[in-house]
This record gives sequence, structure tokens and C-alpha cells, in this order.
Amino acid sequence: ATSTTGSLTRSFLPPLLFLALDNALGLYLAFSLHAILFSLSALWMLRRHLPPVASPNAVASPISPVYNGAFFAVLSLTGWMLMGVNRWIVAGCFGDSTAGHFTLAGNLAQIAPAMLGAVFMQYFQPGLFAFPRTAVSEYRVLARRVDRIALAYTLLALGAVAAVHAFAPWLVGPLVDERYRDALAYLAGAGCFGTAVITGQFFHTLLLAAHRERACGPVDLTAAAVLIFGGLASAALGGERWFLRWLLVTAAIPWLINRPLAHRRLFRH
Repeated sequence: ATSTTGSLTRSFLPPLLFLALDNALGLYLAFSLHAILFSLSALWMLRRHLPPVASPNAVASPISPVYNGAFFAVLSLTGWMLMGVNRWIVAGCFGDSTAGHFTLAGNLAQIAPAMLGAVFMQYFQPGLFAFPRTAVSEYRVLARRVDRIALAYTLLALGAVAAVHAFAPWLVGPLVDERYRDALAYLAGAGCFGTAVITGQFFHTLLLAAHRERACGPVDLTAAAVLIFGGLASAALGGERWFLRWLLVTAAIPWLINRPLAHRRLFRH
């Protein structure tokens, strides 16, 4: 219910209020209303789990104290940085016009990976958190299950990105103006990077389901550092061609960094 409310308000309020007010104020108002309605729906769904703090009958929260404080706020901020870091790199190294083309390509290329990621996470996450964790063998089964889910997602997402890249020339005219044809060159790279970011979230979920919350920091931050500094180095030292090549190989980063680090942290004790 919360996810649907957020999707509907984010999808339809901006265009409706923009048309109604006929200026950018409609967009600002729409996204503000979306944030408010999304938050209220989440609070409404969680109301039975949020007893008053001052209540003498309040039950102690089963949530780990690790969720209090700055730890997961930092991880959230890092995730937000990953969503926009390549735009900043392109703007800084290749200029505003190229950054505009790259942003348009990202908006097109990341639709399929993002939608697939949401579907996979919504469908599989409850089962992962309900998985028994009383023996080492069960942790191994849980890890193998996440591996299969992440692999299936990666293959489907990359297939969808390849399909968008292949059919992109036919989008010019009906969907993309001829002036923005140059944006098509960035579709594959932007899609692979988006796939990499979402694939890493499955191994993040593995650690959460196994109650290894503290391990999320080293895993997520290490992978984010590689993605960010790899983009910076390839753009600054190799130019646009090497930057695009780097984006194409980023889909392998979760399998080279997130997965091994997550497994090591999972089985350390």
C-alpha cells in the first residue's frame, strides 16, 4: 500500500499540477505533496508498531540499536550519491551539453533495471527475512539463494538494457527529439551502472536478513568508493571513451566486491 501510494503520487501529481498551474510551481507543489502523502501512508501502515514513547505499557522495540544514529543515514547518503555521481563527473569533465545528453540517456536506460529491481526486491525480500538462521548450513543456503536472485536480476536487467540500446534509434522521433540523438551513445553505460548499483542492494539485503547490519558499512562503502573513483579516474585520465568503457564493466563490480565481502562478513563468526 505504501509503495503503491508513492508510485501513484510521484507519477501523476507532477504532470497534473504542472498542467493545472501552467508553470514550474506546479512541479514543486506536486513533489512536496507526494513526499507528504508518501510519508503519511507509511506512518499509517506502521501505526500499530509505533506505541507512544511515554506509555508505561510500551513494548521494547525488537529493532537493533544499530539503526539508531548516523550509520544507516551515511549509507543512504552514499546510495543517493551513486544515483547522481556520473552526471556530476560528466558535467565536470565533458561540459554541460554532454551532461544533458548523459542525463537523458540515464533516464531512459535505467527504467528497466529500476523496475526489475523493485519487483525482485518486493517479491523475494520477505522470504529472505523469514529464512531460518539457527545453523551455519542455513546461512549457506540463504547466501546461495541471494546469489541466484541477484544473478537472475543481473541477467534480466542487462538484457533489458541491451534491448533498449538496440531499439534506441527507433525512439528518435516518437520519444526522443532529433536534437538529442547524441544521448543514445550513453544508454548502455548508464544502464550497466544502474544495474550494478541495484545488484549490490541484494547483498546488502543478505546482511540485513542475517542480522549482520554492521557489515553493510564496509561492503557498501567499499563498492561505492570503487564505482565513484573508477568513474573519476577513467574520465579524468582516459577521456569520454574510457569513461564509457568503465561504465560498461561496472555491472561486474557487485560480483567482484559486494558478494565476496558480504560472504566473508556473513561467515566470519
